[in-house]
Amino acid sequence: MPFSKLNPPPVKKHKMHEKTILKLKLLARLELQNLGMTDAMLALHLGVKTPVVVRLKRLTLYHQIKSQLVTGLVSDMDDSISNNYNLNKKLLRSAVPTALENLVALASQKVDKTMQLKASQEILDREGSFAKISRQNVTVTDNKHGFATDEDNAIADEILQVAKATKTTALKMPPSIDSPSPSKEVQ
Repeated sequence: MPFSKLNPPPVKKHKMHEKTILKLKLLARLELQNLGMTDAMLALHLGVKTPVVVRLKRLTLYHQIKSQLVTGLVSDMDDSISNNYNLNKKLLRSAVPTALENLVALASQKVDKTMQLKASQEILDREGSFAKISRQNVTVTDNKHGFATDEDNAIADEILQVAKATKTTALKMPPSIDSPSPSKEVQ
């Protein structure tokens, strides 16, 4: 039986690839977080061409994912992400190029000079060749006896004088019952 408008061919339902589903989820999240992004900018972040983004946005699954995110319903992916450390790590790794692009864009913009400077410093710090060097001013005072202060030295000198005076007076005094036992030096 030939196909006609009254008798169309059966619609083939094909399974969508995991990569496509992941791109749809990422596209929905990117668009909701960055409301002013154009399709061209979204395409750059996804690593595809602009017509692909337009085509992805027409899919029913994209609108379902977007409505889940807007309404706050937790999707299966969100559940698996929260329970899977390795998947979180992979997701963060995949976001690094986007973050770097944003940092480079901030460093190359000319509108806000303070933001440009901060972004440039962050790039230099992250790269490692021009990492921040912390400098601290340390004032060194010359002390006669190393780390002691003048007050410490005066007290030490006073103690030494008292010790010398006590030693000489102890040698000159005759021994008594209350005096300490004589040492070999005294004998």
